[in-house]
Amino acid sequence: MKLIYKNSVLNIKIKKNILSKAVGIMFSMKIKHNDGVLFINNKENIINSILHTLFVFYPIKVIWLDSKFKVVDVKILKPFTLLAVPQRKAKYILELSPKALKNIKIDTKLKLK
Repeated sequence: MKLIYKNSVLNIKIKKNILSKAVGIMFSMKIKHNDGVLFINNKENIINSILHTLFVFYPIKVIWLDSKFKVVDVKILKPFTLLAVPQRKAKYILELSPKALKNIKIDTKLKLK
């Protein structure tokens, strides 16, 4: 799957079942600049959108998206962050290299193909 934002095109892996979401990117190699991982929640809410970076040994950019693929929060997380909570309800969580999608802002709409 591809994510498109301005002149950037990223290769995105989808994680939607319980096991793949639970493991996420823990113990993985660094995310490449043009790659990312998309987690899909069953509902748009805050509780299911909380995450951590325990056993993620590199910083990541996290972008929370609502059901219309509009950005509701963006954070750069350091390794072993215990809790990251979005500002608003989210259905999708996008994890990327910190260098990816520079200047992305809240309320920006992203496109998946």
